[in-house]
Amino acid sequence: SDLRLKEEVSEALYLDHEVDASEIEVEVQDGIVTLSGFVDSRISKRKAEDILDDVAGIIDVRNQLSIKISAPKESSPQGRSDGSYPVDR
Repeated sequence: SDLRLKEEVSEALYLDHEVDASEIEVEVQDGIVTLSGFVDSRISKRKAEDILDDVAGIIDVRNQLSIKISAPKESSPQGRSDGSYPVDR
């Protein structure tokens, strides 16, 4: 059943140590698995789909995962702690 597949897919993703599945959502309809949410890299996106190769009963996998883009930490210009920029006049 789809519910059993969803449980198996979720468990397979959770047990894999190479992919952080905390932001991956799993939906299953008629044996077709849809992965959505976020991962941290293209490698993780591909790996999440590859993990499902060993789950029996899956007809197809639709990988709609997005790669989370983390904003670079902003450094304070010229050591200002409030993040403001000096103005030349």
